Amino acid sequence: MFRLGSWRVDWVTLTLQTIGHEHRDLQRITIEVPPSSTSIPAYIYPDVGRAVGEEIFGQWLDLDRFLVHLRDSRSIHVGTMRPFPRGDPDFVDCIRLLLPGIAEGGD
Repeated sequence: MFRLGSWRVDWVTLTLQTIGHEHRDLQRITIEVPPSSTSIPAYIYPDVGRAVGEEIFGQWLDLDRFLVHLRDSRSIHVGTMRPFPRGDPDFVDCIRLLLPGIAEGGD
């Protein structure tokens, strides 16, 4: 599990890139998304890059592409969570914007 409150998004991507074929036991990756990353007001959703910053948004999209690659090439289950209850529509919408490939895959 990666807790993005204590790791920068680009560090998570770099760490995951060290996974080699010798790591056959890896079956699941969970990203804990801090509330500060998912509490973007609804009126800013169309411009999430501005809300979180273009550089950070690009890092989220890089992470998303890499997670999709791992999911598709290695059959690794990728999930997201945050430290308070699911069902919050802001959480679902924001994850879809930050991790669109993962969200599209149903995780």
